[in-house]
Amino acid sequence: MTLTEQQQLKAGEILKYLKLLVFSGRLHQEGERAAMIIGVSKVDNLLCDLIKLQLIAPKTKQDNLFDPDRPLGSFSSRITLASRMGLIDKNVESCLQVIRRIRNDFAHKDDFISYKDDPHNSRLVELVRLTKLSPLRATILEQLRFDNESEGIETSDELMQFSTSIAVMLTTIQMAIDENLKSSPEHKSLVFICSFENE
Repeated sequence: MTLTEQQQLKAGEILKYLKLLVFSGRLHQEGERAAMIIGVSKVDNLLCDLIKLQLIAPKTKQDNLFDPDRPLGSFSSRITLASRMGLIDKNVESCLQVIRRIRNDFAHKDDFISYKDDPHNSRLVELVRLTKLSPLRATILEQLRFDNESEGIETSDELMQFSTSIAVMLTTIQMAIDENLKSSPEHKSLVFICSFENE
């Protein structure tokens, strides 16, 4: 049996989301600090991809606009830009800001910290509250718990909630990327280009 091109694309899309779920499932096999840094890094990379879809490609292969010492070199600046461009809504922006704050605490403190301790616990509660607005959350949480049980993996509820929230964010951003890729150039936002040339 041969798959049509459309069926192959759909299968590829499903596989992409399954890989995100597997990635999120592996997060809670890490320690809390590693899960935080790895998970947020993946979210940050996808956010960059979403923004880049709306930007004019650089003239050279190297795009240093997102390098650490450049205008879009921080997670915070990318969140702000994505919000101002209308690429993410207020709830997604709030989620991203919460995980940015937690990530900064986990990355820059050299002593032991946990999601159970404040202010991280209150931020995790806020993150869970925000991601519960997504219809994806319950399904993702159920799947991650099932995977844990079937593999005999024990993890804290806090780490499970964090991994689920990261999976929701990854899936939400990936869905936005996929939808933007599907839209034709004439359906993209109209932008007035300031130019001295008549075209």
